[in-house]
Amino acid sequence: MKHNYGAANACAHHTLPSFKTRLLQVAGVSLLTLCLAVPAAAASKPIPALVNAFNMSYGGPQGGKGEITALAIDPTTGNIYTAEFQAGHVSLISQSIAKTKSDIDVNINPDIATIYAASPPTFPEAIVTVNTINPTGGIYAQEMVLDPKTGNIYISNDSPYNTVTVLNTNVSDVIATIPMPNDPHGLAVDPDAGKVYVTNYLGSSISVIDEKSNTIVSTIAVPALPQHLAIDLKRKKLYVVQITGSVTVIDLKTQNIINTIKVGSLSWGTALDSKTGKLYVSNYLGESISVIDVNTDTVITTIADPGQHPIYAVADTAHGTIYVAHLAQDPNYGDGTTAAIIDEKTDTITGLLTVFAYPRSIGIDEARGLLYFGTGVPNDSGMVAAYQIPQ
Repeated sequence: MKHNYGAANACAHHTLPSFKTRLLQVAGVSLLTLCLAVPAAAASKPIPALVNAFNMSYGGPQGGKGEITALAIDPTTGNIYTAEFQAGHVSLISQSIAKTKSDIDVNINPDIATIYAASPPTFPEAIVTVNTINPTGGIYAQEMVLDPKTGNIYISNDSPYNTVTVLNTNVSDVIATIPMPNDPHGLAVDPDAGKVYVTNYLGSSISVIDEKSNTIVSTIAVPALPQHLAIDLKRKKLYVVQITGSVTVIDLKTQNIINTIKVGSLSWGTALDSKTGKLYVSNYLGESISVIDVNTDTVITTIADPGQHPIYAVADTAHGTIYVAHLAQDPNYGDGTTAAIIDEKTDTITGLLTVFAYPRSIGIDEARGLLYFGTGVPNDSGMVAAYQIPQ
């Protein structure tokens, strides 16, 4: 789907210094430009700037096989954890502040192809290292979620493995592998209750995992094909997105279904902002984003998406912004290269951020003002890119 913003379009191209350009070429990608397209009647949101990109090279030291399908960020350390769809391991990306320019130059590893770009004073250039944590106990990773209280990361591994791997960040090792009923996909954690919720895509259910024992303690039946989850800890509700075009609302206290909300065609990703009380649901085939008021559990507006097939989303609650990645220009290919920027005040798309092709995961570190995208295709190099969010 194409969209014309009209004559008022404004496009800002940000280029990197020459040595950084060469690094991008080493990584096998072209120099990114950041393009902001703005309707005449809408004010623009500040555009995030690319500050780092990590090439999770197939056959490289990380042993990755592309397709960064899962991504989690430790809010305390700022470490990034990623899982590749076919690699069967977790990669840990850690950052430390570089004291001198020479520190940056000697740290550049051609296999990792780290790109150091000019960055705002609030985010000093960093030394980046990538380590591999083996094994995850599964393959075909779908999602991962981190509980900041326990340091546990939960990774859903698709059929035929049908497991959830539990990795503890304090010991950097797998501490449990939990068998799942059928095709686990979405994950959500309630740190206060010590519970993790997992969708069973082909099982039409939600498994509830107790973090102390890392066992399934209850099962919630839901409509067919549950995909992704959003948890509203303030209102004690769990939102279950079915790709059939509906959202099921579950009361966390009783674990009962209390509402069903009709959204768009092939609904997929979610982003919840508890501050504004809004839940954003991307409709992959509907080329739209449904906006739900979580106080009334009703759709208050639907945003037409100018990109191609909106899929994964994340909320920047500090700035009232939602970012929605576009998977593809063609429904049969992973060639999407943009993410929509939504202003929560007006619920309009005020710009498009250009990203690496085939975004498969998205995450945000609000404490450091960093936005992350995981990208890639099977049996090829995957990429994790970091963007500084303007303050």
